[in-house]
Amino acid sequence: MSRYVVEGIQRDLANGLRVGLVGFTQVGAHEVFSRVAEVMAETAEKITRTNGRERITSREGGELHIFSRQSRAMRGVSLDVLVILDSRAYTYGQYTALMEEALPMLDASTDSEIIPA
Repeated sequence: MSRYVVEGIQRDLANGLRVGLVGFTQVGAHEVFSRVAEVMAETAEKITRTNGRERITSREGGELHIFSRQSRAMRGVSLDVLVILDSRAYTYGQYTALMEEALPMLDASTDSEIIPA
């Protein structure tokens, strides 16, 4: 996983954006979450590590949520940016199913963005 993913998430949070991080596996998403939490340890408003409800909230109001591709926790969350980790690992069917789940999260944003990483 590229350092640019971590730095990009950090910048988006500092700009008050709501970021979702989807891992092909929950382990991959947790690894990135841990790296972002480590980088933002001194600047984050709140870091929540409760299993299934991991979240980083920036002082500027940005939020980072993590999901696995099978997660039903995507429902009811609004995002500006969706980062899809290991995007090349998905089959066409898996990617299509992910988009069906994820796209409603981006509907509320006027400048939503999907980033395959």
